Amino acid sequence: MLGELLDAVPAGGAALLLEGDAGIGKTALWQEGVRLARERDMRVLTARATHSELRTAFATVGDLFAPALDETLPRLPSVQRRALEVAFLLREPDGPPPEGRLLATALLSIVQLLVEERPLLVAVDDAQWVSTGSADILGFVLRRLEAEPVGVLATVRGRPVEAPFELDRGFSGFRRLAVAPLSVGAIHRLLWGRLSLNLPRPLLVRVHEVSGGNPFFALELGRALLDGTVHADGIHVLLPDRLRALVADRLNALPAQVRETLVAVAAVGAPSITLLEPLAPTTVEDVELACRRRVLELDGDRIRFTHPLLAPVCYEEMPLHRRRHLHRRLADLDVDPEERARHLALAAAGPDEEIAAALDEAAAHAWARGAALAAAELAERAMALTPPDAEDAVNRRRVTTAEHCFYAGDGKKATALLEEAVAAAKPGPARADALCALAVVVTATDGKRAATELYELALAEPGLEIDQRARVLCELACLAAVRGENEAGSRLAEEGLALAEQLHDPDVLVVSLVTVAEITFWRSGRIQRDLLERAMEIERAAGGRRPGGARARISLAVDGDPMTTLAWQLGRSGRHDEARALWRRLIAEAYERADPDVGACLFFLARMEVASGEWDEAARLCDEATAVGRETGREMTEPLCLMVMSEIAALRGEIERAKREIPELVRAAEKVNYSGAILRLDRALALLELSCGNASESWRRVAPHVAELEELDDYHANLAGSVAIEAAIAVGDLDTAGRLLALLDDHVSKAETALHPLARRCRGQLQAARGDLEGAIASLEAAAADPAPPQGVNPFELGRTLLALGTVQRAARHKRAARESLRRAAEIFERLGARTWHENARSELGRIGGRIPTDGGLSETERRIVELVAAGRRNRDVAAELNLSPNTVAWNLSKVYRKLGVSSRTELAAYVAATPPG
Repeated sequence: MLGELLDAVPAGGAALLLEGDAGIGKTALWQEGVRLARERDMRVLTARATHSELRTAFATVGDLFAPALDETLPRLPSVQRRALEVAFLLREPDGPPPEGRLLATALLSIVQLLVEERPLLVAVDDAQWVSTGSADILGFVLRRLEAEPVGVLATVRGRPVEAPFELDRGFSGFRRLAVAPLSVGAIHRLLWGRLSLNLPRPLLVRVHEVSGGNPFFALELGRALLDGTVHADGIHVLLPDRLRALVADRLNALPAQVRETLVAVAAVGAPSITLLEPLAPTTVEDVELACRRRVLELDGDRIRFTHPLLAPVCYEEMPLHRRRHLHRRLADLDVDPEERARHLALAAAGPDEEIAAALDEAAAHAWARGAALAAAELAERAMALTPPDAEDAVNRRRVTTAEHCFYAGDGKKATALLEEAVAAAKPGPARADALCALAVVVTATDGKRAATELYELALAEPGLEIDQRARVLCELACLAAVRGENEAGSRLAEEGLALAEQLHDPDVLVVSLVTVAEITFWRSGRIQRDLLERAMEIERAAGGRRPGGARARISLAVDGDPMTTLAWQLGRSGRHDEARALWRRLIAEAYERADPDVGACLFFLARMEVASGEWDEAARLCDEATAVGRETGREMTEPLCLMVMSEIAALRGEIERAKREIPELVRAAEKVNYSGAILRLDRALALLELSCGNASESWRRVAPHVAELEELDDYHANLAGSVAIEAAIAVGDLDTAGRLLALLDDHVSKAETALHPLARRCRGQLQAARGDLEGAIASLEAAAADPAPPQGVNPFELGRTLLALGTVQRAARHKRAARESLRRAAEIFERLGARTWHENARSELGRIGGRIPTDGGLSETERRIVELVAAGRRNRDVAAELNLSPNTVAWNLSKVYRKLGVSSRTELAAYVAATPPG
């Protein structure tokens, strides 16, 4: 909306009014609009009104126009100049006071002088505090500017019927924008960015609810939590005095009986007239009075506070003993099982096993409907109300509470509870459950080596049930595969499935089926749809997909869910469109149920988009995943996303960044024995070295991964096909290259992955190295052919294949074919922003005899970018129109500047204007 306003200004007047509650973020948007206007080289006049200025004549117009007076006053007629000097206290009055219309006319003249040079933005913050005198003058001036290149950006508190300064009358391009409350994620980013405060998700959600998404209130709560002036008990937040004072006077003006009713409204999850009417004969009258005082509002039968801050203040003002009595009465109303259990808990004066059991049932009910936060709260209350002498029950509830807390995003609390549970449990199945639950949490925080140790301890516990043993075997199978121990992983997975087939537990059978499908794919690249479809059918028969629980496995390739597994495997197989559709569905579902593992889905989609060539989209998904990971306590998400971003940097030829970041990330992956990440990172760095002509360094990076291999799994097959074989050829080790190609051919013959073109390319490169140029050309042409649907193209690998093809064609003296292959390769690399590879393709083109078609030394992409930039388009607009990334546009502009000898967009526009077309 801000961009639309500023785009419209040069062609004529436009105005935007930002409306919303105090602290909702209007001023932040207003400041951004001012910044963007200045970035566009517009003249900006600003004023920020305050309440005290209501009684100060001309304060706002004085603030607005003061910066422009020195340059414009001398150019005004004397009568106008005198009027302004007197009004703005620049000279002593020496005659009758200036009339308001004369002042307005003088200011209109100033505006008309200013816009002779460049467009103007008039920006007024908190327009509701502008004095009547200033408002009248501004209205006069602005009503007469619609034909001028003038924009108005104003903020106003609330949603007034009448627009300030009669903006709706002065500008046909007038628009209103109601500034909405921030989302939970936006509140998290605000607290992290301003205060470096990373709250557990349950507490973050509560801060969002209490603040109503208002950034000012959220920051106040955050500061109070940081300095300890308020107390956070679980997910309950006491308001700091500063916020309490904002609403206390409004509530204290109400009768005592009305305030009692307000406490009931605040204490109930979904308050309504029908629900609360049995509490007291005056309930309806109390609600009606509170509505008249704008404390409550009605939506049909539903009751709401006009602002979320009112609810906690009402509730906290009632003494504890009276609140307990109220909750006992509320538990008898027509509420659902979860709310009834919550009221019973809040009414309890001490441990009570009967209430704890009711809370257990309520937590299970909340979990079954996907309400992770509610389940965590209810489970924590059950644990707190368990009699201390019931040790087994206390420990069982510790584990349950920890699982719910972890899934709700509070990993630290989950870890602490599970460590207590492991220490307190007796040897046997219960201790094994606690160890397995702790392993899930540890996987997300400390890595897979620590998780493996915990699962092995669990497997050694005496008296395990069959289902427990099957689950643990599946977990160990996946961890073994991630470490690269595929044979051991397959054995463990098959053993787990054999045990699961003996049971009638759908969760255990689904986990086992999916685990076998995972290990099979890792080993062979083959998708076992029969197993995955059987697992999905079992889920459907059992009531549909369920989050977490028995199948929770964080930071592995999949989470034990068949649909997630299928999405991942389709992406690895090059079936990008199918995989993307599944990932987007999974992400939407995860957001809908507030699933903290949404970050993992975003990460895996980002990694797939690297292969699809959508590098900017991959970077955006990584940013989103990182924010979600911080918000939900998934500490491993950020380093995983950093790995993807470093891969992209290497592919783009960002040499310094990639060589700085990737070795550090490799060391971090080695600490947690994450072999898959190590392979990907070394592959990225080896590709970068290869693109820079450092064949020996490239081979040094990958040689340890492929030494003495007798078969290739999917990870090693990708490594061999994408860089290892080519690096071996480049250093002259053709025997090793041939051995690896034979292994790759064997893997490809069984695989459904996108490795067939890579194997053909490697064969062509090896044939060329052995002198068979025509055979090499045939192999490389086959590698460059369009894949059979539904498999998609990896544009980066296609570009490398075309580069190899063009190089061999040039050596075979097929100049025309070589030029076409290399031209296509250069275009692909240019579009992707793969700088070093683009330079290699252009260099090969330069070795072909004859003239390379260019337009003034510019490529076609560079020429189109120049045309748009010279026309005044911004980089992001150019990127959108040409289907490029902003990084690619910036990179091409830097090349254009060097070629044309210019140093700025202004000089570029002047060069284009002075250059005859054609």
